[in-house]
Amino acid sequence: MLRMRARAHGLLEEVKKISIEEIKTDKGETPPYENMVIFLFGYFFKFFKFKGLPVFSKEYPDAWVFNEEPLSIEFEARSSDFENHKHDKKVCDLIVCWKHDWDKCPDNIEVLALEDFWKLAEETRSN
Repeated sequence: MLRMRARAHGLLEEVKKISIEEIKTDKGETPPYENMVIFLFGYFFKFFKFKGLPVFSKEYPDAWVFNEEPLSIEFEARSSDFENHKHDKKVCDLIVCWKHDWDKCPDNIEVLALEDFWKLAEETRSN
Protein backbone atom coordinates (compact mmCIF):
# COMPACT_ATOMS: atom_id res chain seq x y z
CA MET A 1 0.00 0.00 0.00
CA LEU A 2 2.56 2.64 1.08
CA ARG A 3 5.08 1.47 -1.47
CA MET A 4 2.75 1.95 -4.42
CA ARG A 5 1.37 5.22 -3.11
CA ALA A 6 4.88 6.62 -2.67
CA ARG A 7 5.88 5.41 -6.12
CA ALA A 8 2.96 7.27 -7.63
CA HIS A 9 4.05 10.46 -5.92
CA GLY A 10 7.56 10.73 -7.35
CA LEU A 11 9.63 8.95 -4.74
CA LEU A 12 11.51 6.88 -7.30
CA GLU A 13 12.62 10.00 -9.14
CA GLU A 14 13.98 11.38 -5.87
CA VAL A 15 15.68 8.08 -4.98
CA LYS A 16 17.42 8.08 -8.36
CA LYS A 17 19.20 11.28 -7.31
CA ILE A 18 20.96 9.44 -4.47
CA SER A 19 23.27 6.59 -5.37
CA ILE A 20 23.42 3.60 -3.07
CA GLU A 21 27.12 4.44 -2.59
CA GLU A 22 26.16 7.74 -0.96
CA ILE A 23 24.28 6.03 1.86
CA LYS A 24 26.84 3.37 2.67
CA THR A 25 28.88 3.63 5.83
CA ASP A 26 32.65 3.98 5.77
CA LYS A 27 32.75 0.16 6.03
CA GLY A 28 30.67 -0.17 2.85
CA GLU A 29 27.47 -1.24 4.59
CA THR A 30 24.04 0.04 3.65
CA PRO A 31 22.13 1.49 6.60
CA PRO A 32 22.97 -0.91 9.42
CA TYR A 33 21.51 1.31 12.11
CA GLU A 34 17.97 2.23 13.05
CA ASN A 35 18.89 5.93 13.21
CA MET A 36 19.98 5.86 9.57
CA VAL A 37 16.60 4.36 8.62
CA ILE A 38 14.82 7.14 10.55
CA PHE A 39 16.90 9.74 8.72
CA LEU A 40 16.07 8.29 5.28
CA PHE A 41 12.39 7.95 6.16
CA GLY A 42 12.38 11.60 7.23
CA TYR A 43 14.09 12.63 4.00
CA PHE A 44 11.39 10.92 1.90
CA PHE A 45 8.48 11.45 4.30
CA LYS A 46 6.58 13.90 2.07
CA PHE A 47 6.17 11.22 -0.61
CA PHE A 48 4.11 8.98 1.66
CA LYS A 49 1.36 11.61 1.91
CA PHE A 50 0.62 11.23 5.61
CA LYS A 51 -1.33 13.99 7.31
CA GLY A 52 1.05 16.15 9.30
CA LEU A 53 4.41 15.14 10.72
CA PRO A 54 5.18 11.94 12.61
CA VAL A 55 4.91 12.03 16.38
CA PHE A 56 7.92 10.36 17.96
CA SER A 57 7.89 8.47 21.24
CA LYS A 58 10.59 7.65 23.78
CA GLU A 59 9.09 4.18 24.13
CA TYR A 60 7.69 1.46 21.89
CA PRO A 61 6.39 2.10 19.27
CA ASP A 62 8.91 4.62 17.93
CA ALA A 63 6.41 6.92 16.22
CA TRP A 64 2.87 7.53 15.03
CA VAL A 65 1.75 8.86 11.66
CA PHE A 66 -1.74 9.79 10.63
CA ASN A 67 -3.93 9.00 7.64
CA GLU A 68 -7.56 8.06 7.99
CA GLU A 69 -6.52 6.58 11.33
CA PRO A 70 -3.29 6.60 13.36
CA LEU A 71 -0.56 4.13 12.37
CA SER A 72 2.10 3.05 14.84
CA ILE A 73 5.62 2.73 13.43
CA GLU A 74 8.66 0.85 14.62
CA PHE A 75 11.97 1.67 12.94
CA GLU A 76 14.52 -1.10 12.52
CA ALA A 77 17.64 -1.65 10.43
CA ARG A 78 16.22 -5.03 9.41
CA SER A 79 12.65 -6.17 9.84
CA SER A 80 13.82 -9.25 11.79
CA ASP A 81 15.18 -6.90 14.48
CA PHE A 82 11.55 -6.32 15.48
CA GLU A 83 11.28 -9.93 16.62
CA ASN A 84 14.79 -9.95 18.10
CA HIS A 85 13.81 -6.96 20.27
CA LYS A 86 10.70 -8.89 21.40
CA HIS A 87 8.28 -6.08 20.52
CA ASP A 88 4.55 -6.67 20.93
CA LYS A 89 3.26 -7.71 17.49
CA LYS A 90 -0.26 -6.54 18.33
CA VAL A 91 0.76 -2.91 18.85
CA CYS A 92 2.66 -2.17 15.64
CA ASP A 93 1.05 -1.30 12.29
CA LEU A 94 4.17 -0.58 10.26
CA ILE A 95 7.85 -1.50 10.39
CA VAL A 96 10.07 0.92 8.49
CA CYS A 97 13.42 -0.71 7.86
CA TRP A 98 16.26 -0.85 5.37
CA LYS A 99 15.95 -4.57 4.59
CA HIS A 100 12.93 -6.84 4.94
CA ASP A 101 14.35 -10.19 6.05
CA TRP A 102 11.66 -11.44 8.43
CA ASP A 103 9.90 -14.31 6.66
CA LYS A 104 7.45 -14.89 9.51
CA CYS A 105 6.32 -11.28 9.84
CA PRO A 106 2.67 -11.29 10.97
CA ASP A 107 0.03 -10.27 8.43
CA ASN A 108 -1.17 -7.41 10.66
CA ILE A 109 2.16 -5.59 10.27
CA GLU A 110 3.03 -3.82 7.04
CA VAL A 111 6.73 -3.58 6.21
CA LEU A 112 8.20 -0.65 4.33
CA ALA A 113 11.73 -1.66 3.30
CA LEU A 114 13.57 1.40 2.01
CA GLU A 115 16.08 -0.78 0.18
CA ASP A 116 13.26 -1.77 -2.18
CA PHE A 117 13.02 1.78 -3.49
CA TRP A 118 16.66 1.69 -4.59
CA LYS A 119 16.04 -1.67 -6.25
CA LEU A 120 12.98 -0.30 -8.08
CA ALA A 121 14.88 2.83 -9.11
CA GLU A 122 17.65 0.67 -10.52
CA GLU A 123 15.13 -1.46 -12.43
CA THR A 124 13.52 1.61 -13.97
CA ARG A 125 16.94 2.93 -15.01
CA SER A 126 17.60 -0.34 -16.83
CA ASN A 127 14.31 -0.24 -18.78
